[in-house]
Amino acid sequence: MLSESVLGCVQVACQSQLGGIITSGGGFSTYFAQPAWQQSAVDAYLRAANRSALTAPAAGFNPKGRAYPDLALLGVNYQVCESY
Repeated sequence: MLSESVLGCVQVACQSQLGGIITSGGGFSTYFAQPAWQQSAVDAYLRAANRSALTAPAAGFNPKGRAYPDLALLGVNYQVCESY
C-alpha cells in the first residue's frame, strides 16, 4: 500500500515485494498527522495498552501520527480450505 503526502513523501506499508515479512498490521503513520476525530480513540487505546503491557516501545511508533487499522489480518501466504 502506498500513500503520498502533500510534501511528496511516500509511506509504504510493509509488503513482501520489498522484503517485508509482516505484510499486514495496523499502526501509526510517520508522515501523516493524526486527525482530531481520532484523538480520543487513540488516547483510550494507548492508555489501555499501557495498562496491559501490550504497547510497543515509544521509540518504535509515532503515537501522534494518523492511526490505521489492520484490515487484512492475514495478508499473504495462507491457505483457504473448502469442504463441500
